[in-house]
Amino acid sequence: MLDAVIITTIVFVVIIFITVYVVTAVMYMKLFAKANVAAWKAWIPVVNYWKFLQLGGCPGAISLLGFAGWLLMMSYLVFSFNYMLENSTDLFIYGQYNPFLIGTAVYPLVLYTVGSLANTAAAVFGCISAYHISRKLGKEGVWVVLYIFLSPVWLGIMAFNKSVWNDSLAKPAKGSERPPSWEPAPVSQYPAPNSQYPAPNSQYPAPHQAYYQQPAPDQAYYQQPAPGQAYYQQPVPAPAQTNGLAIASLVCGILGLFFFLPAIPAIITGAMGLKKPGGKGLAITGLVLGIFGTLIWLISLVLIVMLVVIAAAYSMG
Repeated sequence: MLDAVIITTIVFVVIIFITVYVVTAVMYMKLFAKANVAAWKAWIPVVNYWKFLQLGGCPGAISLLGFAGWLLMMSYLVFSFNYMLENSTDLFIYGQYNPFLIGTAVYPLVLYTVGSLANTAAAVFGCISAYHISRKLGKEGVWVVLYIFLSPVWLGIMAFNKSVWNDSLAKPAKGSERPPSWEPAPVSQYPAPNSQYPAPNSQYPAPHQAYYQQPAPDQAYYQQPAPGQAYYQQPVPAPAQTNGLAIASLVCGILGLFFFLPAIPAIITGAMGLKKPGGKGLAITGLVLGIFGTLIWLISLVLIVMLVVIAAAYSMG
């Protein structure tokens, strides 16, 4: 019975891993297509994050640091699991298991600390890259908040929306590819000097003829209006409007990940903020965070109720 449970768990974990890998690779591929990056780079685990960092103007080698941190964390988990199996009696009787120290061993503590620092450094550069990629796709910089809390959702939105890549809107991308950006037309597309126009004095009379004589500067139609006149005054641009509902949605969405009550107002204010001018990125980010927080808390509530019922039934039986 125990072997069947272990095998089922392993198969379930493998299926989830493959599904997440394929979905993430497809989203990377769509994002890379906007930046003229080869599609095959989206399917190789370390290479796709390498190119993601480069598109945001960060060094791609940081992805190796993140991969090393992942290996160290896996080593820590394997070491912890083996220790738990070898000392299962003492662990359950005396409660000596400590996920950070595991008894008095220093080796797992070093693995955990170094791996955490490496992963944190890679994650920070990933956030910086996500900020610049958002700007290059015409989004507001606040979209990086969605990447910090829900990076798969951010990646899906950036990959499948209709925004056009413009590398000149933020920090230039690194790497051999040249992402699309606005550039002036080559000089060769403009007509050569004097190619379509007659040479000076070739078809026109000499300057001393009557209709070549320009009126004196003091004539009425040569007098330019003073700079203070009405039609010389440039219109003053209207100040940007602040979308208070969008800001409230973002704040409530972040708090909703840690507390249940703010998640619902995040959804309401986010939906209302989308109808107001300005702050669309704030509203969408808060709305997505609110929905995710609500789902997390509802699932947690269901699990708690199930555990209480099971514990009650076990105590009564």
